[in-house]
Amino acid sequence: MRYLWIAAFSSLLTVQAHASIEQQLVQCAAIADDMSRLQCYDQLGKGVSQHVATVKTSKDDVTQSYHESTAVEHSQQNAKQTQVDKFGIREKAPEPELNDIKSTTTAVTKNPHGSLVIDLSNGQRWQQIGSAFFRLKQGQNVVVKRAALGSFLLSVDGLNSSIRVKRLQ
Repeated sequence: MRYLWIAAFSSLLTVQAHASIEQQLVQCAAIADDMSRLQCYDQLGKGVSQHVATVKTSKDDVTQSYHESTAVEHSQQNAKQTQVDKFGIREKAPEPELNDIKSTTTAVTKNPHGSLVIDLSNGQRWQQIGSAFFRLKQGQNVVVKRAALGSFLLSVDGLNSSIRVKRLQ
């Protein structure tokens, strides 16, 4: 609505400007001296070009602000529509993360630093962190559990001892 008022006001200014331009043209035409009449027309032309530039700029500003407000209104309507679409629907709870995996060792080797490298039947490869002694053989059932601060513990199924490991593959 406010844009309509701005447009109406701009058109009124343009009508008044046209009326005053016509009056000025009549005044310029009444000048007898050729050079003075030419200067009058030149001054009138400069004034008209400045007025046209001002009117065009104000129309561009109105158009730009209209588009900006329309975009904001559309985004608010889309957000409301999304909320309306989701109303009453129970959202699925996120799937819980695994806390442990159970597998069987397919290979147990030592790296050059003396840490164990454990291959599991599910295709994963884990490496011992630290140098603690831990007895592990091929074909044993193991459990890898999530531990504190993003670390993991590997233990033999049924035994109380464990080692800290990191995943290689």
